[in-house]
Amino acid sequence: MLIPTVKKKSRRLPPRDVNQPTGGEDEMGLVYAELELISADDLALCRRGFLTNDEVKSIKVKALVDSGAYVMVITEHVKEQLNLDVVEKRVVKLADETERRVEIVGPLEIRFKNRRTVA
Repeated sequence: MLIPTVKKKSRRLPPRDVNQPTGGEDEMGLVYAELELISADDLALCRRGFLTNDEVKSIKVKALVDSGAYVMVITEHVKEQLNLDVVEKRVVKLADETERRVEIVGPLEIRFKNRRTVA
């Protein structure tokens, strides 16, 4: 006795050249994201009416995505552009296992597409 098979709809994948973070072609590589970094202190002052929207310090950056990282690293230039305060100094271990004393700065609002967070 033969049992009829049930045909399932196949899941269609997008074409390879559409929205591929590494450029398509199923290759591994570095992934970058366009982020907007905004001084969270300035945003708070703007909400309270002490600053206008034009006075809020922000910068757009192309950031390397590291799926293994749990903190964001910014350059001294970005820190100065956003006038971020030093919250603390800490010893951190880098990907190459070296340790370095760094400044933890903030607060910073990070925007990516339709998402945002404060760090």
